[in-house]
Amino acid sequence: MRPVVRRIMAIPRDGWQEWERHWIQAFRWAGEDLLNITDGGDGGGTNKGQHLSLEHREKIGAANRGKPKSAKHRAALSRSHRGKHLSEQHRMAISAAQMGRLKPAQSDAMRLYYENTEAHAKTSEASRRIWRDPARLEAARARRLGWKHSQIVKDRIRIGHIIHNMRRELYGISNQ
Repeated sequence: MRPVVRRIMAIPRDGWQEWERHWIQAFRWAGEDLLNITDGGDGGGTNKGQHLSLEHREKIGAANRGKPKSAKHRAALSRSHRGKHLSEQHRMAISAAQMGRLKPAQSDAMRLYYENTEAHAKTSEASRRIWRDPARLEAARARRLGWKHSQIVKDRIRIGHIIHNMRRELYGISNQ
């Protein structure tokens, strides 16, 4: 069974909360099975004021655990955590949670590669030969410097825009 959404009436932007409470109360009184958690008027889309039981939170966690996250989602998570410093207590809690967890199984090919020291030595020597070439080394340095320089410039521009907008708001200067 899927929920049905119907437009009941058009109302002005001011006072919509009162109308929402009215219609939720009216439909509940009529015996309709509504999905509204609250009595209405609190903005919707949130569980504001509602506390989930421990059992409910565990069920949600179990349902989400192990689901792969998209690249876009992982990037958003990374951005949201950037610059945050974890307390020593938090880091210890994360460490304790990771203890005893099995690491993903390596492929047989990778396991054999790591066990074969001769293959390791050949790869290391090939890498050294590549990086001894001054032209390649200089190109790599230029790429890194270019990236770092562009990031510094982007950050300065971003900060400049923020400060500019703050001054405009502070002194009441319009966009004209």
